[in-house]
Amino acid sequence: MTNKKYKGVFRDEKGIIFYQATLGRDLFTNKIIKKKGRKDKNGKPFKNEKEAFAELQRVRTEYNNSHSKENYNLIFEDFWKDYYIPRQRSRTRIVTVENCIPVHERHILPRFGKKKIREISTSECEQFRIYLSQLAGYQLTYASFLWKQFRAILRYAGQLRLIDFDPTKGLDAIDITRDHRQIEPKIWVPSDFQKVLSTFNLDTYHDRLYYTMIFFYWATGVRANEGCSLVWSDIDFDKSQVHVHGTVVQSEGIRGEWIVQPYTKTSAGMRIIELDATTMKLLKEWRSVQLESDDESFIFSKYGKVNKNYNLNNELKYHAKLAGVERITAVGLRKSHASFLINVLQKPATYISRRMGHANPSVTLKHYSFWFNPEPTTLISDEITNAFSKFNL
Repeated sequence: MTNKKYKGVFRDEKGIIFYQATLGRDLFTNKIIKKKGRKDKNGKPFKNEKEAFAELQRVRTEYNNSHSKENYNLIFEDFWKDYYIPRQRSRTRIVTVENCIPVHERHILPRFGKKKIREISTSECEQFRIYLSQLAGYQLTYASFLWKQFRAILRYAGQLRLIDFDPTKGLDAIDITRDHRQIEPKIWVPSDFQKVLSTFNLDTYHDRLYYTMIFFYWATGVRANEGCSLVWSDIDFDKSQVHVHGTVVQSEGIRGEWIVQPYTKTSAGMRIIELDATTMKLLKEWRSVQLESDDESFIFSKYGKVNKNYNLNNELKYHAKLAGVERITAVGLRKSHASFLINVLQKPATYISRRMGHANPSVTLKHYSFWFNPEPTTLISDEITNAFSKFNL
C-alpha cells in the first residue's frame, strides 16, 4: 500500500514499512537503477513512514553525490589525489603514505592517470599485472606490492560507487613464491664494514656522530627510525642494554615536523637489546663530545634536534663510495646484522626474531631464509647417530 504523503514509502501485506524508488539510469549501460529497503542505515526497522521517507532522502542524496555527471568523467589521477590519498592519510601512518606517493607517481599514474576511472577495463588491468610480474624486470615482491597498491585504489573507488564494478576483481594476485630471479639483498659483511669504518675522520664532530650511528645500527639491527628516536636514558650503561620503544615519524605532510611516537612498527618491536663492549665504548666516547647529551637528548643528534633516516642513508652512500664497497641503506645495515647473527654467531631464528623485533619467527624465516642454508660440515645422518648414542639408543 502506497503512502500519499510520503512518496516512495509503502506498507506490505503484513504492515511492514519499506521504501522503494527509481534513482535513475546508468549513463553507460542505460540500465534502470532501483533501491529498496526496510531498515535505516543502522539496521533498525522503520517505526513510521516519516522515518522511511527520511532514509529514502538520504539514499537519494548519497547516490546523486557519488553518481553525478562530474564523477562519471573523473579521471584516475584526480580520484587518486582528491579521494584516495586523503583517505589514506586519515587511516595510515603519515610516513607510510608519503613513501607510497612517489611510487604511485612513478609506476601507476603514467599508465592510468589520464584515463576516466569508469573506463578502466579488466583487460587493461590484466595487462598491467602481466607487465609488473613478467615484463618490467622487477622482483616479484616489488611487483606484488605495486599490484596491491593499484587494486586498493580501484577498490576504494568501488566503495564510493564511482565505478560500477572493480575491474581487478577476479584477477590473480602476483605469486611471489615463484620468483626465480630473487636478488641477494645488499649487505656489508665484516670485511666490507671494516673498509667503510676506515673512511671516517674521528677528529671531526660530524664524522664521529655518523661513525657511531652506523656502527650502532650494524651491531644492533634496529630499524632506521627506531634508532633515530633513542635518547640517552634508553641506554643502560650498567647492564649494557638499549630499550627500543619508539620511532620517528612525520607529524603531517611531506615537509611536516618530525616527532617521536611512543610505539614501534609492531608490538614485538618494543624490546631490550643487549649491547656488546665495543658498541658501549663508542657510545660513551660519543656522549663525552656531544653538545647536548643529557638523559633526554637524542643519541644520534648533532645539536639536540631529532635526526632523520635519510641523513643516515646519505652518509652510507658517501662512505660506501669512498670505501669502494656496494652502497646499502639503513635497511641494509639491519639485514647485515641479521646475516652476522645467522652466519657468524649461528643464532636460531627464534632468538633473531626477538632481537630484530619481528612479530614472530615466521617473519624472520620469510625475509631472511636465504641465509639459513649454509653448506653442512657433517652429514645429518652422522649428527642423528651421534645424538642417539648420547641417549643409549
